Amino acid sequence: MTELWARFKIQYRQKPIQIIIIGVIILTLLGVIIFHQLQTPSRRTHEPQLLTEVQTAKASSKKAAASQQTHSAASVERSSNQPVQYYVEIKGEVQRPNVYQVSEHARINDLVKLAGGLTQLADDRQINLAQPLQDGMSIYIPKEGEQLTTAPQPAYDSTTVGSSANGSNDADGQDQAPININQADIVQLQQISGVGPKKAADIVAYRETAGGFKSVDELTKVSGIGEKTLAKIKDQLCI
Repeated sequence: MTELWARFKIQYRQKPIQIIIIGVIILTLLGVIIFHQLQTPSRRTHEPQLLTEVQTAKASSKKAAASQQTHSAASVERSSNQPVQYYVEIKGEVQRPNVYQVSEHARINDLVKLAGGLTQLADDRQINLAQPLQDGMSIYIPKEGEQLTTAPQPAYDSTTVGSSANGSNDADGQDQAPININQADIVQLQQISGVGPKKAADIVAYRETAGGFKSVDELTKVSGIGEKTLAKIKDQLCI
């Protein structure tokens, strides 16, 4: 060992620069090896963690997509399960005559309740309170002593055209009786020449607002009915 050290000292004295360079190279290589050994475990530790994060992100994305599909399906199911709503008119001897929204399985009795019930003058013996309602129906509740000539019918239903007190159609060609504009519903008003669904609804709306017509001439206050129109249909009307 002493001999080797003596030789090294001799070599160092003869070639000091070369010895220093070799030493630096050796130290550098040792440093690189040590650094690499220290970094390798860290990489091995981080790689599984990165893989886990990627897998977690994918799982979250799939879960969110599944949740959105479930929510969409639930929304469609709720829409398909929405109850059908009908709009039905009731007038005559009820507390609050008006147009009401009811379910598809509602009956006349349900509509009467929505209208606040019958008045003391109402004659419910002429009305079938258990009758199912249909969209667009117009229900008239008569008072005691009043003869109800037509049964409740869906709006725009031609079965009430020219019907008499016993419900038969006026098919023998005789003149139709004048229409009472204070009692006729939307369907009956359409039997007046030139009166369609829109104008019939306007007549009913004005009648409800004004509390009834005082005379046939008052029809000119309804939108779309002027003096000329009234002159053509006046003989078909009464109050």
